[in-house]
Amino acid sequence: MKRVPFRRTAGLMAAAAALIAGPTLSAHAMAPAAPTGQQTYAAQTRAAGLTDEQAGELQRQVDAVRAQEPRARQTSANTFDIPGGTVTLPAPGQSETRDLA
Repeated sequence: MKRVPFRRTAGLMAAAAALIAGPTLSAHAMAPAAPTGQQTYAAQTRAAGLTDEQAGELQRQVDAVRAQEPRARQTSANTFDIPGGTVTLPAPGQSETRDLA
């Protein structure tokens, strides 16, 4: 049996590993990231026609609700699920209270 030099064997193993792992790793790296809650809520405020100043005021109201009710789970830019129900904050500058989602 012919003896194969170590360098050649190591090189072939590295090349085989790259061929196997390369497409898998690059496909995973290129997968688009899902938008975060903050990005989604910001998009909702823009779609509702809120100015940056109004969106900032709404964010202050959201922060106040979170501070008051730690179990609140934000479901849209101005809506929370809380134990026992749902809270929808009025958007600054809007005449109606509505879910901005």
